[in-house]
Formats: sequence, C-alpha cells, structure tokens
Amino acid sequence: RAYEILSGLVGSEMCIRDRSEMALGRVLGCLWFLHLSRHHVFPQLISPSQRCLSCSLSPCLLQWIMIQNPILPGFNPDPSICRVGDDYYIATSTFEWYPGVQIHHSTDLQHWRLLTQALSEHLELSGVPSSGGVWAPALSHCDGVFYLCYTVVHQHEAATKDTPNFLTTATSIEGPWTPPVFVNSSGFDPSLFHDQDGEKYWLNMVWDHRPNHHPFYGIALQNYDVLKQRLIGESKIIFKGSSIGLTEGPHLYPVSYTHLRAHETREDRGCRV
Repeated sequence: RAYEILSGLVGSEMCIRDRSEMALGRVLGCLWFLHLSRHHVFPQLISPSQRCLSCSLSPCLLQWIMIQNPILPGFNPDPSICRVGDDYYIATSTFEWYPGVQIHHSTDLQHWRLLTQALSEHLELSGVPSSGGVWAPALSHCDGVFYLCYTVVHQHEAATKDTPNFLTTATSIEGPWTPPVFVNSSGFDPSLFHDQDGEKYWLNMVWDHRPNHHPFYGIALQNYDVLKQRLIGESKIIFKGSSIGLTEGPHLYPVSYTHLRAHETREDRGCRV
C-alpha cells in the first residue's frame, strides 16, 4: 500500500525498479530524512525555496532521492557544509598535502565542482608527519563574511599533541582569504558558533596530556572577539563525553534550542554521532 501511494505521488520520475522491502525502505527513509531536515533538525541548511518532500514532491527534492554517493569521490576527508542563499559549499582537508583546504560548490547538493582552495597563499606544512597537516576545516558564514577554522597538526603520534588552531576569513568564498590568525592549541577540530545576539563562540575538543588520564578531557567553549581577533573570557567545558570515549568534531546549531553535535569513537564500539 505504501509503495502504491508513493508511486502515485511520484509517477514515472522515481526509479523504483522493484517492490522489494529493501527498495521501499530506502525510499521511505529518504522521505523521512528530508522531512526532518526541513522542519526539525537543520532548517537553516535547506533553502527556503525548496518545499518539504512530505508535503509535495518538488523536482528539486526528487533529485535528492537519486543522489549517487559519494558526492565527492576520492580524497576529500573532514567535510564541512555551509549554505548561503541557494548556494552550498563543502570544505574538505588534504592533511599533509597542499593546498590544505579545498572548497566545492553546488546548487542542488547533487552536482559539485571544485571552486577554490582557501589556504594556498598562507599555508606552511614543512615537517608535518604523515596523516598530520590540516585537520577538520569548519566553514561558516555570518553577516556577509565567510569564516574558516582549521587545525595544523605537527605531532599526533605521541601522548603530547602539537595542534595549533587557526581562523581565516573572506567576504567572497573565492577569496582573498585573510592571513590566518592563531587562536589556541588546547586540542583540535575547532569550529565557530555565530549566536543570534551577535556573539561568537569558539569550540574545540581538549586533549589531556597527563599520564594515566583519558586523552579526551572535554569540549571547550569560549567567547571569540572578532575585532581583537582573540579569545576572551573564561573557557568552559560544556561536554565531557560519554562511555564511548574520544569525542571530536564539535559544532553548535541553533535549532529551537542550541544543540551540540559531535563525533565519538572507540575501538571496541565503533563510531557514533
């Protein structure tokens, strides 16, 4: 019955090749994900011109169902997505290889093209180890300015990590990007939260170097002064993690309340968000 209803709504535009439970489950999963994304989880990520699939199946959202993964094949780790109007941008890292951060562009989340390389003129990677270099860029946009946070990892194999965090900005996604400003080095995976009251907050995971302690100490949040280009006020631990263990990639999203999204890993339990 669900298949017949779905087929009637979509008609020949949707390629459901058989009536298997798995195929139907995937389609319904796409519908539910898009519904939640539009109305509950990430409403700021979906363009206002796109209608909810659960309300009416617009051609744009039908393309979402047919998206072929991976959308960025090859070496494109640590993706960070940002929407500005009807344009979508994904920043990815290149680790110890130049150019450090690549930015792809799309208008439909399906077709992507390499647009620019943000750190080409300001990056120094001499002596970084294998799998070091630039980690986890975080791309955001506020009041006409693009912000790009990232870590340059000089040491990651020892108990003591060397992970300075930087911030660069640009009024155009294609640059020019400002010379990076050093922010802190208490951990890695930084991101910048733009609060609705105009304040900005810097987040990063904190690495604990002390012997006989778990290396993950928590997710820290601290106010960032744009004019002074430095952190101000007190750094506060807002999340101590769970039994899973190491928590990385913290990001804040203002959805009704402010929500923290992070990634946790542990060898015997795998990964979760």
